[in-house]
Amino acid sequence: MFSCVKPYEDQHYSALKRSCLRRKVLFEDPNFPATDDSLYYKGTPGPTVRWKRPKDICEDPRLFVDGISSHDLHQGQVGNCWFVAACSSLASRESLWQKVIPDWKEQEWEPEKPSAYAGIFHFHFWRFGEWVDVVIDDRLPTVNNQLIYCHSSSRNEFWCALVEKAYAKLAGCYQALDGGNTADALVDFTGGVSEPIDLTEGGFANDEAKRNQLFERVLKVHSRGGLISASIKAVTAADMEARLACGLVKGHAYAITDVRKVRLGHGLLAFFKSEKLDMIRLRNPWGEREWNGPWSDTSEEWQKVSKSEREKMGVTVQDDGEFWMTFEDVCRYFTDIIKCRLINTSYLSVHKTWEEARLRGAWTRHEDPQKNRSGGCINHKDTFFQNPQYIFDVKKPEDEVLICIQQRPKQSTRRDGKGENLAIGFDIYKSCATIATIFEHFRHPEKTPRPLQLPPLGPVLLPGLPVSPSPGPRASTRLPLSLQICLLWALHVEENRQYRMHSLQHRAASSIYINSRSVFLRTDQPEGRFVIIPTTFEPGHTGEFLLRVFTDVPSNCQELRLDEPPRSCWSSLCGYPQQVTQVHVLGAAGLKDSSTGANSYVIIKCEGDKVRSAVQKGTSTPEYDVKGIFYRKKPGQPITVQIWNHRVLKDEFLGQVHLKADPDHLQALHTLHLRDRNSRQPSDLPGTVAVRVFSSVSLMAV
Repeated sequence: MFSCVKPYEDQHYSALKRSCLRRKVLFEDPNFPATDDSLYYKGTPGPTVRWKRPKDICEDPRLFVDGISSHDLHQGQVGNCWFVAACSSLASRESLWQKVIPDWKEQEWEPEKPSAYAGIFHFHFWRFGEWVDVVIDDRLPTVNNQLIYCHSSSRNEFWCALVEKAYAKLAGCYQALDGGNTADALVDFTGGVSEPIDLTEGGFANDEAKRNQLFERVLKVHSRGGLISASIKAVTAADMEARLACGLVKGHAYAITDVRKVRLGHGLLAFFKSEKLDMIRLRNPWGEREWNGPWSDTSEEWQKVSKSEREKMGVTVQDDGEFWMTFEDVCRYFTDIIKCRLINTSYLSVHKTWEEARLRGAWTRHEDPQKNRSGGCINHKDTFFQNPQYIFDVKKPEDEVLICIQQRPKQSTRRDGKGENLAIGFDIYKSCATIATIFEHFRHPEKTPRPLQLPPLGPVLLPGLPVSPSPGPRASTRLPLSLQICLLWALHVEENRQYRMHSLQHRAASSIYINSRSVFLRTDQPEGRFVIIPTTFEPGHTGEFLLRVFTDVPSNCQELRLDEPPRSCWSSLCGYPQQVTQVHVLGAAGLKDSSTGANSYVIIKCEGDKVRSAVQKGTSTPEYDVKGIFYRKKPGQPITVQIWNHRVLKDEFLGQVHLKADPDHLQALHTLHLRDRNSRQPSDLPGTVAVRVFSSVSLMAV
């Protein structure tokens, strides 16, 4: 994974170090100088800041003192508890910190070889889809000979201060680290994807079943090397860093350093009783101010746990900022948890392996609507489909899909000000989310309550059904509208779609909206093809983004670039499409049945092209929910919809219908009797099929 690390700002660590050693000078980084520009992007410093090398701050400087530990870190004067909390989590993962701090043995001070020291260090961070190698010098900001930012418990230990400086260089300056997002740092340390959990909105404190399920997910992330943090949301400015009566601090990020089921009881009784408690260990980046409720350091609850179990858990009675809580109390007092999942893509692993599709894109402006790629969100219906579009397939009957989209980080400089992230989020759309309701209506219209509540279907509405349109995308209440970006719309579309989408479908799920560099969603989706449309909230906004889609089997994710079939020199000979037709087979009813029910599937045929659905087993009333889009050169030829019964030796034909699909035919929803295919006079066969059809002479109508 680290074989292709890219030098940041084209600074090559090895070459720079060799040059310094040859010239017998200590490295001074010209790209991140020891000046106020590296400290602030606005305002002026208070006390005079002096940049000093570790050898001028203490005797015997070291990268590590007695190894690396989450207890090493203490937050300094900049409000970057989010970064320090992430570092605390990182320090507990040897396999991860050794990747962030490469060649750590070679970078360590060697007192017996002072001539081998060049005052230069380098660190690896994952940024926007690639690992970068960031080079820094060892000059650190101090006041009264004390480090003013992140520092270690040991005065002569400098790994955390140097990692922070490299991270500040990526951000533009130290001040740019003030008030960031823990999720960003966790992703930058791992290359994983961050999944935020809103404990309050999810109601985990009062729902034991949901809480147990969440604990198992948190435990799995921790046991597989992921990083986790927790925080209490600050609603007002006065709430920021306000200490609660229980000892916890609002608007403050805590690192989760351990997750385990703790065995209660003593001796053999504990072994046979097997009563366990879900517990979480957290650490305050300040290195002090701990939880004082049940299971705090001096709590009497610890008498329920044997001495050997306490030693195994590393329980300490000191104000070091680290403490244990039950997961129930975590859900009651904390408002948010961020899990950074390490997505396993190695085929050599015993754990689940994911297939990753990674694509880069950009929102760009252009006067030509067909070339514009910054159309804004769905509120702007005239331009929404001008955004970039990506297609991917779910190939299993149902699959867990992980989607992560990240905007390119913006640097902070004294000239440009802080590089603010836009608030991002996304919705996932799926065709016929109300398909069961539709079936119930056409099978038993007299039983269906009216009006039938359906989301709008763009230009194609079900005729004869009173439709109450759903409201537009919900706006975030966290940030001003001008900062919002609703960033991902995924739509379940035709199984054979190859060209860009121009009409809207149904929403299946949605993410949160937040001003984070990345937004993540885990969702279960049925088999089918999906289109992802990244958008900015307002039209005309530009920027770059990285899209990552994880599925169980390859998803064939790719960008849709063409709006319609291209014209070529063969078009005059072979013909060019005159119409586009969208055929949506919802399902069937009353099929020829057997004792076990029909195992049926549907095939849509048009001019040599065909689309086939998955097999619906053991039912005479299957729901196919399959779509096809056809660009028709011979619109006079009908489209055929056939239903087959899947058998071991030979599939059985159950019936078919022909569709003229004339653009002038306004009826969209058809309930048609199945016909035989062999006799000259078509005879009715058992069953009906429900088909929705839309045709247009405009090839960009769907």
